[in-house]
Amino acid sequence: MTLDERYDRTRKFVYRQRRRLPAVFVAAGSVALLFSTPFMICDGPVFGALCLACSCAGFWVRWRALAQTAYRRRRMKADPAAFAEPFPVEGIHSRIRYPLHAGGFLVWLGPILFTGVGWFMVSASLAYALCVWLAMSGEEALRLEKYGEPYRAWCDATPAVIPDFGKPGRPAPGRLRAAALRRDATVFWSAAAAFVWLGALKFRMVDLSWHIPAVWTIAGGGVILALIFSVLLRPSR
Repeated sequence: MTLDERYDRTRKFVYRQRRRLPAVFVAAGSVALLFSTPFMICDGPVFGALCLACSCAGFWVRWRALAQTAYRRRRMKADPAAFAEPFPVEGIHSRIRYPLHAGGFLVWLGPILFTGVGWFMVSASLAYALCVWLAMSGEEALRLEKYGEPYRAWCDATPAVIPDFGKPGRPAPGRLRAAALRRDATVFWSAAAAFVWLGALKFRMVDLSWHIPAVWTIAGGGVILALIFSVLLRPSR
């Protein structure tokens, strides 16, 4: 197997696992809620808004990275020599090496925290961070092997997942914003469905009733339909 084939296989493996892991943590969070008591669960509009803001920040990071890589991919199809480096180093990538990993972590940290169960919030956050770090480390090792010293030099100058806003940025040559939104639509609606589901469970455990407000039920149905359509219309990778 050639290095390019190994890299492509690793990239696809990491992508698949990155999609499956959130489902595991949401399921675990559901179990944690069902075995909790009302006094063990953090709740309230301020707490919910903070969790939602965490996920929104993750989507913002992912959107910027996806918009840049979509533009880069299109340019390189037309002209393979359009960029000096074979890996992205401009725009958001000039301040953070792995914006998709960092953004994805923040996206799903929101629902993990939204469970409101203290022991689960801590343990699941640490476990998810470890999973992301392991995936990122394996990917980086192969990139170092593939790209060599130029990539190592970029790694030495650019943090992995915490942006260095003091570092001079390198402007992105272009962005394909609509392509980025299409690419991340399934992740967006999956996260929305997780919030709705966990919110319904929290309502049951805190209020001790399954009589969930009609507005919440309608919102849940809309999110599920949007998720189904986003999966059916998802661009191929």
